[in-house]
Order: sequence, then structure tokens, then C-alpha cells
Amino acid sequence: MPTDPPNALSTPQTARATLRVGDRFVMEAEARATPLGLFAVGGLVAAILLAIPPIVRAKRAGKALPPAQTPRLPPPRH
Repeated sequence: MPTDPPNALSTPQTARATLRVGDRFVMEAEARATPLGLFAVGGLVAAILLAIPPIVRAKRAGKALPPAQTPRLPPPRH
């Protein structure tokens, strides 16, 4: 049974970091992600950043909606 070679876009990549402060404090972190996952996260970040200017522009315009009006009901029939 032949096996397919691993796809470069689905092969996970790993990054590790260690932070030491003095003799007592050590913080370690490890992250794994595939290139396609990083591409997806980049797309989400881009969408969020592109959504910010219209929100800021709408806030600066100062155009508020008119206050809500209570609906007038017809008098009850007897």
C-alpha cells in the first residue's frame, strides 16, 4: 500500500520560547500550526483590521438614530 508524501501545507510547524528571569521565574511556551492555519488566522486578522475604519468613521460622523417612538394603539372597541 503506497503512502502519499506529506503535503507541505498541512505539515505542522513548531515554535518554542523560554523566558528566564533570575533563578526562580521560568516561562516556557510552545506553539504548533500548519501553514494553512496561519493563512486562515491572517485572513481573520485582516478582516478585523479592515472592519475598524468604518466603525471609527461612523462614530466620528455623530449621526445618531432618532429616538425610538412608542407605537400608538387604537382605542379598544367595546
